[in-house]
Amino acid sequence: LLKYKLNTSNVAPRGIAILSENSPSGVSPPDPYLALDENLMPSTFEETCTSLPQQDDPWWQVDLMSIYHITAVSVVSIGDCCPEQLNGAEIRIGLKNDTSNHRCGIITVVAGQRSYKFQCEIKAGRFVHVILPGQAKTLTVCEVQVYGTILENVALRGVAFQSSLRWKTAGKASSVIDGNRISTCSITKNEPSQWVKVDLLAPYNVTLIQLSFSENSYGDEVWVDDTRCWVLSSSSNSLVTLDCGGIVGRYVTVMHPDIPLDLCELEVYSTWEHPENTFPQRPLPHSKQQFYKNFTMQISNQKRMNHHICR
Repeated sequence: LLKYKLNTSNVAPRGIAILSENSPSGVSPPDPYLALDENLMPSTFEETCTSLPQQDDPWWQVDLMSIYHITAVSVVSIGDCCPEQLNGAEIRIGLKNDTSNHRCGIITVVAGQRSYKFQCEIKAGRFVHVILPGQAKTLTVCEVQVYGTILENVALRGVAFQSSLRWKTAGKASSVIDGNRISTCSITKNEPSQWVKVDLLAPYNVTLIQLSFSENSYGDEVWVDDTRCWVLSSSSNSLVTLDCGGIVGRYVTVMHPDIPLDLCELEVYSTWEHPENTFPQRPLPHSKQQFYKNFTMQISNQKRMNHHICR
């Protein structure tokens, strides 16, 4: 058994699976979701395996749709058949939607062995690839299991502010923490030195920040309290993931010295608790109103306790 299996679950079936290339014209394309059907004992690869047609560097990918603390990956083969269709395949996990992510392991096929398990040193990731490097390769994958726990977007617990509002009825700061990456955005005035700030309400070890813009962005600075995490390059896309390395802070600010901001979502992920955070991460309440009510009650209770101690 995997070391982490008892503490985490297989999150791969929640994702979206794709392949590097479809079958030639006139041939039914392989189904990438056969590698997510949780059948661990396939009798034939036609029954429950994804087999890509011969091509250079074929790959299978699952997009987990959220950022996870990935601890382990397991890949199931067809058994004794066709070892060359999996031997040498690389398991890669990370935040980029390509095959250049961190390599978790390389499969070496052993006669009679069906399952190949790799512990991944607890990596933050959203995309998992199985890639078979080389020319004219055929990749066959029967099952992929990904073990991990979802990272909570702690910005959803916070309160957002911005330097200015371009329109009275739209583009408010709250749009960057509503969970919608596309249709609602914070839009500041067309003036220099504009910013959007999220107060997380408590200090966190900020590991990752993900930004969604209405269009490609460049030159934006991202700060955690008074520490700069990143300056976006001119090649930044509309969805950007930044590794802040665990900077401790309560306030996350996106600013640009020259142009207005069109920021649609600001997501903040913390992979471990900060000792000063007295409000630990937990499942998000049904509504922010309920969260603020609970938050106020906790503050009031703490004040009463402090008053009692002082007396």
